[in-house]
Amino acid sequence: MWAGTVAHTNIVGVGREQDWNSHGIEHELSALYDCAHGAGLAVIMPAWMEFVYKHNVLRFAQAAVRI
Repeated sequence: MWAGTVAHTNIVGVGREQDWNSHGIEHELSALYDCAHGAGLAVIMPAWMEFVYKHNVLRFAQAAVRI
């Protein structure tokens, strides 16, 4: 519940550029195919990352190091 509250009140993202487009795409997918949010994101994220990484490759490098 705490993680959900933090995520939905935007506490972590204050003062930062954010991109929630992949979540919007996933909501459409889960509405059509009745899949769980995480499963839908797992399907969408690789294609989304391939499309977006060219705009900020350092951000993806940072995520790779941290993950």
